[in-house]
Amino acid sequence: MKNTYKIMANFDVPVVCNDYPQPTFDVSPTDVKIILDKQQQMHELCSSEMTPVVCNDYPQPTFDVSPTDVKIILDKQQQMHEFFMTCAIAAAKLSKAQRKKVGAILAKAGRIISTGYNGQPSGFDNCCEYTAEDGSLKTKPTVIHAEMNAILFCAKYGIPTEDTALYITLSPCNNCVTSIIQSGIKHVYYLEEYRDTTGVNFLRQAGIPVDQIKL
Repeated sequence: MKNTYKIMANFDVPVVCNDYPQPTFDVSPTDVKIILDKQQQMHELCSSEMTPVVCNDYPQPTFDVSPTDVKIILDKQQQMHEFFMTCAIAAAKLSKAQRKKVGAILAKAGRIISTGYNGQPSGFDNCCEYTAEDGSLKTKPTVIHAEMNAILFCAKYGIPTEDTALYITLSPCNNCVTSIIQSGIKHVYYLEEYRDTTGVNFLRQAGIPVDQIKL
């Protein structure tokens, strides 16, 4: 008598109904080995890293963009840059600093998510300078820079800063760039260049684009 195996039909989600017998199939030991070998081959194929196949018989899709369309797009981008920088300038006017008023804007998806300007921490007097022995004004070490205030506002209220753009009226200093990098800010735009460009160079080394905007 021929040896047979009763193999139940396998489904991704088995459905069992006791009113009807489950289907069975008569399979010889040789057939079982063939089936198992093919299953093993499929597992090995699916688990291996496959190189995508590129078919050159079909051209890649292209988009026709006229020089006029390019100009329109660039003009709109410039308008957005000017708008955000104008808002940063307005934020700078709120600063009580006498030596230099600086404002910053964090924007994402065409919207402002945070603003900041240089000033003292909450609860301190808003005087940003002290008079040195030679009579000159010096910035107090407790003053928080505009970009830091914009970032800290987001941290306080749980606003994500990943993939945001920073608009600031003065290029960031070397002390603030680490927070800019760690905050996930993807682009920095500034109006005036700070006398020390170490911060800007550091940002570019970190792969963050930095551009100056002319109004």
